[in-house]
Amino acid sequence: MVIKKSVLRADEARENDDFSWIKELSREELEAALDDLPQKPHFHTKPYNHQLASFILGYYCPELLVFLDPGLGKTWVCLNMVKYRKQLGEPHRTFVAVPFRAAVQSWVDEAALHTPDLSVCPLRDSDNVLQAITDGKHDVYVATYAAMARLMCNVKGTPKGKWRIHEPTARKVKEAIDFLSVDEIHNFANKSSLYWRCANRIAKDAQARIGLTGTPFGRDPQELWAQFYLMDRGETLGPTLGFFREVFYTSKRGFWGNTEYTFQRRKKKLLYNIIKHRSILYEDKECGDVPQKLYITKHVQMPKSSLDI
Repeated sequence: MVIKKSVLRADEARENDDFSWIKELSREELEAALDDLPQKPHFHTKPYNHQLASFILGYYCPELLVFLDPGLGKTWVCLNMVKYRKQLGEPHRTFVAVPFRAAVQSWVDEAALHTPDLSVCPLRDSDNVLQAITDGKHDVYVATYAAMARLMCNVKGTPKGKWRIHEPTARKVKEAIDFLSVDEIHNFANKSSLYWRCANRIAKDAQARIGLTGTPFGRDPQELWAQFYLMDRGETLGPTLGFFREVFYTSKRGFWGNTEYTFQRRKKKLLYNIIKHRSILYEDKECGDVPQKLYITKHVQMPKSSLDI
């Protein structure tokens, strides 16, 4: 992909948002910021400072990645964003994609604790998932990545061969969903994967999008592009992965004829500043009002084979 150098320089020099300032606000200042919202939100459980800050940002910036260390309450942020949209009378039907089955029950439990006035529907592989979503009887629908793929591909049973997105089904899901939340969004670092392509179809027309994780990437920053694109449609890291690579990577032809990309370390600070445009990050050491130890009850769904013993 060849892009004019003038375009690349303009992208590097553009002015970006930076939400780091909100981390410096006191509790009193954060609560005062709630008065500037269209209506005063009603929280069933008291939020910590970082949760309150993330919630406020989520209202003003409904296409956000929230990077919180494990145990800092990412679920609270998302559920209360949905609840507030419902309070305002805005479209709020939400699809939450989670990595595994135990996480589905965890979201149901968290909703019962923090937002009991939201109707949450756990979507199982065996359910009539499409019917449940298009009926629109619930506020939040929670499904595993695999269940999302089965839904979008209209897969029944255990078919052989490559799964493909079923266009009529994808259109119905997009029309029914207003808000997309992707839990552990670092698992969506590959834009070619089926899970990413399914989530991307839902994200395209969603009015609000939030990605949740603790660690957005490992050794290779290329993983950031797919995650940010799902949420902000290219506003932060560019419209294509090729554009992102042109800005931050050098390339050369590999031994086997493939293209090898190397991150330009001198642009590490630039990348760090750019991703602040649509994200907020808190490490546990920045959350002084959170107790060092919290006891949380987790419910685990046993497989049918175990229940028969």
